[in-house]
This record gives sequence, C-alpha cells and structure tokens, in this order.
Amino acid sequence: MSDTGDSGTQQGRQEATPETQQAGAPEAPRTRSRVLIGLAVVVLFAVIIGVRLFDGQPATQPVNGEPGAPAAVDPVEAYDQALAGDLPIVVFFHSGGCPPCIETAQAVNSVMPDYAGTVAYVDAPTGDPRTRPLFQRLSFQFVPTTFFLTPDGEVFDQFTGAMAAGEFQSRLDALVAASE
Repeated sequence: MSDTGDSGTQQGRQEATPETQQAGAPEAPRTRSRVLIGLAVVVLFAVIIGVRLFDGQPATQPVNGEPGAPAAVDPVEAYDQALAGDLPIVVFFHSGGCPPCIETAQAVNSVMPDYAGTVAYVDAPTGDPRTRPLFQRLSFQFVPTTFFLTPDGEVFDQFTGAMAAGEFQSRLDALVAASE
C-alpha cells in the first residue's frame, strides 16, 4: 500500500524539467511578470485619464474663497488691465486639484487681501479655457507657477511649486520694494 501512496503522490507532483519547459509548459515567473507589467500599464493609463478629466474643470478663484467657482474675471482681461496700471502684478497659474496648487491658493487667500491696492492679482486657472492665451505670454511648464511682475510687465521673480504664506508674503514684499 505504501508503494501505491508514494506513486500517487509522485504522479500528482511533476517537476519541470528543461524538456517539459521546452514543450510549452508555462513558466510561472515569466507569466507573473507579464501580468504585473500589464497591470502597471492599466494603472498608468487610469491615472492619466483621471488627471485629464479632473483638470478639465475650471479651477477655483483663490481670493474669493468659494471652492469650485470658476475664475470670476477673464484672466486675459485681468492681465491686460493690470499691465495698463502702475502696480506690480502677481499671476498665479494653477489647477483645481493638485495638492501644491491648493496649498499655494491658501497662501494667496491669506496674504493677497493685505496687498489690495498695492499689487494687482491675476488668477489664472489652467483648466479655464479663457486662460490659454496667457500660456504664450508667460511661459511655464508645471503648476502651480506664480509670476511676480514689475509694473511694466517684466518678470521680477517666478516660483514653481507649493508656496507657504510666509514665502509668498516675502516674495510680494521684495516685488513691492523693487517696484517703488
């Protein structure tokens, strides 16, 4: 009886030999790698599609404090009006959903009211189609990007990435001092 049990166990376990592998038996590590690569590609496409869909919505107007509201003023008109004035200008390019954009928008919300009448502010949400003409006027690659311009429209400073309120205020102070 013990012979039958051993041979039954042996029949249930077949070891992969070079001959059986060449005969078309699947290799588990190779199959697993292919599945993982395929899964990674699917996840990557899902992330890209999600970002494009989410970014297609108009971003919020940071200074008015109403989340989800489109830019209250046409960004190009606001920029042209700011250039026609004699104040230094801040242009804030951002997306509605990126965490660094949200952090910088909070800094803008807390600091810009103190500079009303001293610095012109242009909200430039990248998801708002009205902002697109500004892309050619002020070249940048990533959001958030904040431009600090002299009253004549020259770039005094530019910052890409999240900016805390203290950093934003420090840059505004330097812009105001250089514009006097």
